[in-house]
Amino acid sequence: MNNPKFLLHSSEPSIHHYTMLGQTLKAVDHQPYLAITISERLNWKTHILDVKNKANKTLGCIKRNLHSCPERVKAQAYTSLVRPILGYGSTAWDPYRMYQKNWLEQIQQPAARFATKTYSRQEGCVTQALNHLNWPTLKHRRKVNRLTLMYKTLHGQAAINIPPYVKRKTLMKTRNFDPMKFIPIQTSCDEYKYSFWPRTINDWNSLPPNIINMTSPSKGDARYTNSIYALLSRSFV
Repeated sequence: MNNPKFLLHSSEPSIHHYTMLGQTLKAVDHQPYLAITISERLNWKTHILDVKNKANKTLGCIKRNLHSCPERVKAQAYTSLVRPILGYGSTAWDPYRMYQKNWLEQIQQPAARFATKTYSRQEGCVTQALNHLNWPTLKHRRKVNRLTLMYKTLHGQAAINIPPYVKRKTLMKTRNFDPMKFIPIQTSCDEYKYSFWPRTINDWNSLPPNIINMTSPSKGDARYTNSIYALLSRSFV
């Protein structure tokens, strides 16, 4: 191993020394893993700043090179090169703090202005540009992505094991009972409360029955992800 490191989720600094295969591990406060930066506080601030900076640099390159191109070319460049950066792995790190959400939206809004040549500062201009381009907010896209992943997990379309603490409402038969809904996970820790399972279960339980109980298409259906995404998107309109 080269430069082995470890993260410790604790309010106190580590006083222990850890070794692996004869090498001493270095304590760090954040570390990238599969292009996602994990911090010792598990609040995703460092990762979101990294994502914002990388996306902003890519958008700047697009602006410099495509300033005279038509709208469809600019829009395609953003959705192909910038938006994937803003959404990669977001089912794991979807922020819940407003200022972190705003950091990400501050990339898409200038992109919409650039693509549509909307440079007026009049209130509502950016919203009109986003609607014209049919670009939902990044917050909306992250929520739909989480719900899409949960749907695919429940129907065996994603290689994710449902943890044992995630339980269906099988023993809570009421007038509005639905076996596809889950018992909410109660916690006072924000880092856990807004992690994938506790947060997505609450969003999942609020979906209309026709979405929750929708039959899954067969594996390998190329239209699967798009159809699920579209249906979930409409349920929030």
